[in-house]
Amino acid sequence: MIWCRRLMTLVAAVLLAVVYPTWASAVTKAPTQKELRARLLTVSNLPIGWSVDNQPASGGETLFPCLASFEEPKDEHFVSVTTQFQDGPVPVFAERLTSSGSRVSGLFSSAVRALNRCRSVKLNGQHGSIGRMSFPLVGSASAAYAASFTYEGTPAGLDLIIFRLGIYEGLLVYVDAGTPKVGAVEALVDRAVAKIADALAPASP
Repeated sequence: MIWCRRLMTLVAAVLLAVVYPTWASAVTKAPTQKELRARLLTVSNLPIGWSVDNQPASGGETLFPCLASFEEPKDEHFVSVTTQFQDGPVPVFAERLTSSGSRVSGLFSSAVRALNRCRSVKLNGQHGSIGRMSFPLVGSASAAYAASFTYEGTPAGLDLIIFRLGIYEGLLVYVDAGTPKVGAVEALVDRAVAKIADALAPASP
């Protein structure tokens, strides 16, 4: 199922390029990359059976043609980190976090506007569909999308959640053969957001 890992690489690399920065004055300093990485899930946070997916990033066509022209902000305050896991060949789960401190990156609102216009996905010349899906609120604001397609005769599904929580904005993606199991997706999303929320909790006296 190499194609699934390639698909996840494209998602992580392309989707969070949906950022048109509209900076506000900084009040909270942006975390360092090391500090931000500490907020990502690790294998120890996941159910038994999951492992780190070290599949190297690869090029290829854009998964979401409607997002092809977006670029990440080239600002010294913008920080981003990514991690990726797999449970056997599939499912695969990817997490990406970004932060600019209290500056407004525009990632969440820009991503939602762009994805609301998306109707199709494309991988190796084969097309599928994408649209909004019902999903519990994640963080302080979120939007969820589901994509489905067939690749080399295998039906596949991709669930994508964009969220904002405090000074963090991020993307969570779950891809599986067939249709992703809602309960499995929600469980991983809850773990990811809980770890971020811990960083925002007031320190104990």
